[in-house]
Amino acid sequence: MYRVGVDLGGTNIVAGVINEKMEIIGKGKLKTNCPRDAADILEDVAKAVEAAVIDAGITMNDVDPDYVIIGEGNSYNYENILRAVRLVLKGAKLIG
Repeated sequence: MYRVGVDLGGTNIVAGVINEKMEIIGKGKLKTNCPRDAADILEDVAKAVEAAVIDAGITMNDVDPDYVIIGEGNSYNYENILRAVRLVLKGAKLIG
């Protein structure tokens, strides 16, 4: 199992992925660019997490995921919520 951590600072958003041995295996980093709307910052948090996951060599898909994450951002809409609900009904665990 992998774990993801995020440091949301005033200057940078840093995400990291660790493995079972608590080793950092992937990193992602973006500028926070404050002040701005929380939704825009959360979208960049998601981008930093995605970069860390890709850096770790972990693949993501929207066909048969183990987990579904719901968060507020510019892509938060009925269609994406409905897709998430369908994936949860197929067995994915909901985070959000």
